[in-house]
Amino acid sequence: MAVITEISPFKPNILKLSTQIGVSRETLQKYLYLFSKADLLLLLQSDTRGISKMNKPEKIYLNNPNLIYALTDSVINKGTLRETFIFNQLRTLYQVTSSAKGDFTINQKYTIEVGGKNKKQKQIAGLQNAFIVSDNIEFAHHNVIPLWLFGFLY
Repeated sequence: MAVITEISPFKPNILKLSTQIGVSRETLQKYLYLFSKADLLLLLQSDTRGISKMNKPEKIYLNNPNLIYALTDSVINKGTLRETFIFNQLRTLYQVTSSAKGDFTINQKYTIEVGGKNKKQKQIAGLQNAFIVSDNIEFAHHNVIPLWLFGFLY
């Protein structure tokens, strides 16, 4: 868990990671699944159907930002905290999948890009139903939503 804390969110290379920790690929996938069921990890999947859904996750996050603080002594990346918080809050009510343009796709309809106060529209330019979720702002404006508002979803 401490290793994952240092590098999350990350796109896992299951084979390489399993070799590094000395377990088989299948065992590592089972561990990830069990950590997810124990609410220690969030596994961000792509928007696929059927057997493809059983493939490796697109990204791995810790379940919530508090775990990041509890499991590391390193400097914590603010972007990681933001994304972890948003994923944690949205997953309880909505289907959250990875997005080709932004950070997350919600219910196969909305694209969310998470960032700081000065986050620009570049990544979601031209997309319909796309929003910036921004930290350190008080009010929503056009398609920019304050990050703190997502705390009320829980």
